Amino acid sequence: MKPLDKIVVDPGFARSLVDDLRRLAGEIEIGQHDRLHAPSVLRFEQGLALCLLPSSRVIESERASALLSQISPRQRLVLARLLEGKSAKIIAFELGISRRTVEHHIASILRTTDTHRVATLLGLVHARLF
Repeated sequence: MKPLDKIVVDPGFARSLVDDLRRLAGEIEIGQHDRLHAPSVLRFEQGLALCLLPSSRVIESERASALLSQISPRQRLVLARLLEGKSAKIIAFELGISRRTVEHHIASILRTTDTHRVATLLGLVHARLF
């Protein structure tokens, strides 16, 4: 995504957003959000939302994104089908390759992502936030 040079926001909305963020900062200071284990989503006007996450979750997401960015496009196709719960045999049929080739792709994905089981790999994929 290309960064924007200028963001145009209605002044009334901007004031409302600032007030909401100040209120949130106050709640954090008094400890209302100190045990944030699951995402906490704050919704604002005009379809804007702010998601609060523990820093460990963000770090985990960044690690997952970095590892998954290293797999090939073909491996992404295999991984997408694994996420759908499909077996190597079904994936092979859908992609027009052998079951053994699918198993090699899975093994390569596991090595690249430093995971040892498909279940762990799927957890890594779900750890990605964006």
